Amino acid sequence: MLADVDEAAALGFDQICIYHLVLAEGQGTPWAEDPAVRAALPSLEEACDNWLAVREALRERGYVQTTLTNFERAEVHATDRRFVYEEYSFTPERYDAIGFGPLSSSTFTNLGQRRAVKLARGKSLEGAFWGAHDLYFPYGEEDLRLLFTTRSLALLRIPRPTYRDLFGVDLVEHFGAQIEAIEAAGLARLDADAAPHAARDVLRGLRCGAFRLATRRGAAYGRRRPADARRPAGRDADTIPGSHGLSRREAFAHGSPSGTASTCDGRGFSPGLGRPCSSKPRRFALAR
Repeated sequence: MLADVDEAAALGFDQICIYHLVLAEGQGTPWAEDPAVRAALPSLEEACDNWLAVREALRERGYVQTTLTNFERAEVHATDRRFVYEEYSFTPERYDAIGFGPLSSSTFTNLGQRRAVKLARGKSLEGAFWGAHDLYFPYGEEDLRLLFTTRSLALLRIPRPTYRDLFGVDLVEHFGAQIEAIEAAGLARLDADAAPHAARDVLRGLRCGAFRLATRRGAAYGRRRPADARRPAGRDADTIPGSHGLSRREAFAHGSPSGTASTCDGRGFSPGLGRPCSSKPRRFALAR
């Protein structure tokens, strides 16, 4: 593991990403269904210690940690060549993510209007634009809070002023018990503007937040569009199922599946749609 880091740094990579492997029965991959492979995995505590060791090794070799998983060579990070995809993808109040190709995912958010939708394409892109093997996830109010906090965790801090602007109350009002427990354990500190998190806490927090979201909304996320594409009476044919009336036209208001983008101008008008759009300037983080 550390030898791999040494080799990557010696090769002069500008960016190195370190991910915590999550492997569990039921994920649908051959290795996830192999009991021997799962049994060989280290415990969460061991995996966290491994990750911290790799993190320290990269920092000693001149890399700057910019997100939970992203490390950049210091001389690159200080220039316009710095890698921005992860930073943008962890800022859902400012950026949407558009995925291209099989098994890609896209997330469109408008936190000011309390709505967001995540779309995930199937293995095949043949046939209809939206088919029976494509998935969707409409975010509810609690989901939006979790979306913002878990995404911010990956940036190593949760900006409290931004949270107040988006949700109308302080972060502590919604997550006071969790923050108190984390502070008591010495894993984070709370200040006036943000709640910075130590690396170990970020790793745990992402897993806990994702687990809470998955267990609460797992059934909705896994719902598939019926093969015959039946729709309730009165719903527009272009409406995305289960998205509380959000149409594909709205979902792609500032970008098309072909990869072109139409952004709002300074007057809050979308030239691509010929109608008003969100006053929030839309930016994009292109996903895999």
